[in-house]
Amino acid sequence: MLKTAGDGIVIDYRPDRFSACRAEDVVRNHANRNLIERTGKSRPLGQLPGDDFLDCRIGRAGLFFDPITETWEGVAIGPSTVEQIITTRVSKIS
Repeated sequence: MLKTAGDGIVIDYRPDRFSACRAEDVVRNHANRNLIERTGKSRPLGQLPGDDFLDCRIGRAGLFFDPITETWEGVAIGPSTVEQIITTRVSKIS
C-alpha cells in the first residue's frame, strides 16, 4: 500500500470499538497496536477518514483499487505489490 499509493488507512476492529490509523504509522510502530496507541496515532474509525482522507491528506486523488481485477486504476502509479494481510486474535468473553 505504501509503495503503490504512498499511504493508506488501517482499520482495527475490536468487540468494543473500531479505530483507524495511517499505514505509515503501522509500519513505523512494527504493527504493534500498543505502540500505535501509545504514540497517539490510533483514532476513532470515523475521525481519520472523515478528516484526513476527505481533506486529501491520505490517499492520492484519482487512484482507486478495483476489487474485481485486484489492480490499482486511475493516476499513474508504481508497480502493484498488493498483499492481503489479515491478523486475528480470538479471546474468550465470559
